[in-house]
Amino acid sequence: MEMITDVRKIKTHPLGIFELFGESWKYYSTNFAKILLIIVCVYVPINTIVLLIPVHESLLEDPVRLAQLYARIYQAFETWVGCIATVGIAAVVEGAVLGTTLSWGDAMRQGFSRWASAVGTSIVSGFILLGLFLLLIVPGIIWSVYYTFWLYVVALRKIGGTTALAYSKNLVVGQWWRVLGVIIVIAIADLITGLIVNIPFAFLPDNLIVNVLSNTTLDVISGLFTVTSIMFFLNTDYLKKNVQSQNQSVDLISEAR
Repeated sequence: MEMITDVRKIKTHPLGIFELFGESWKYYSTNFAKILLIIVCVYVPINTIVLLIPVHESLLEDPVRLAQLYARIYQAFETWVGCIATVGIAAVVEGAVLGTTLSWGDAMRQGFSRWASAVGTSIVSGFILLGLFLLLIVPGIIWSVYYTFWLYVVALRKIGGTTALAYSKNLVVGQWWRVLGVIIVIAIADLITGLIVNIPFAFLPDNLIVNVLSNTTLDVISGLFTVTSIMFFLNTDYLKKNVQSQNQSVDLISEAR
């Protein structure tokens, strides 16, 4: 009965930040085994490959440039490969919200099936935002927030490209500042939690196994905040659909009169 109430809560009113984190923790913890398997299957190879990439000797003497290089490489893998895990986790979470059981293997298959669309949409949004940032910084920031939900749209609504971007923008219109505030809070919470979790690894030997274990542990912890972002999308999407359904009902009644 409690789960039904939770689902109604997600579908009927905007979740406050504490409600959002509370609901996200419930779905993250109850589906932890599936989420863990998805993250391990995707991110252990990513973290291993990134750490095995050879580095020029000149970069070893410049830790700042070295850190920037690894950040860019990791971001590339996160964009092109990590989206498989995000799509899989999104499928697990919405399935749980709707009361359907989805295995981690099925979720992974959905991640692979939506991979091309996710990459294509990422490229389209990247070019659009690059153009906006080159023109003026402010439009770039505004449209970056409009495109907040594009990956979850690709994952769960099975559309891509400019259609997915337009879908995301439609969800954000009318609540731009709220969406910005929520994604900033999620990002800060993710960063602080990651820093705390990473403290014990600073006292361990610096080798490949420890580094892969450290990075993958951070990815697992970050999975909670991925679920939070997914829950934010679902809550926003369900509410928008409710409003549209109510408007259509009012139109039909008006026409009948």
